[in-house]
Amino acid sequence: MSNRSFFLTTTALISGLGLSTASFGADLYVEGAPAIPTVLPAVSGVNGKISVEGGLFDEEGFGALSGSISLPLGHRFGLQIDGSVGTLDDEFFGSAGGHLFWRDPAYGLLGVYGSFTAIDGIDGEVSRLGVESEYYWNQFTLKGVVGAEFIDVGAPANYDETNLFAFS
Repeated sequence: MSNRSFFLTTTALISGLGLSTASFGADLYVEGAPAIPTVLPAVSGVNGKISVEGGLFDEEGFGALSGSISLPLGHRFGLQIDGSVGTLDDEFFGSAGGHLFWRDPAYGLLGVYGSFTAIDGIDGEVSRLGVESEYYWNQFTLKGVVGAEFIDVGAPANYDETNLFAFS
């Protein structure tokens, strides 16, 4: 059997068993063919992540479950929904957030951000609404979020406050 036949046969067997990585037609290079620029989507498909955390914080037990799902909304737009639930010293907290954004994977991201967090132990809530941006520079990403933060705390503090927030 020639090297070419052996290579094609083993490649077909490995691919048929699901043991190889996917390859795409965009990877094919034909000598002398004009380059066709490929514009990547904002979100390639539905994807998500889950995180489980726990430990001690200031001598109190802590545990949390967090998750996130991203969805494509057309070619240039996407939506990400975040959620988290947990306990700190037997007090429940939960949060939900969302990002609606335009994204070009070769350049950057621009979008709106919102979140809501509730903490039972202090009868408190924190809401945030802002804008976010990312700039992709080679292997580096410059990222920032800025907006308004609304704090409502019940007993024992009893206060409402509106602040500017920012993070990267």
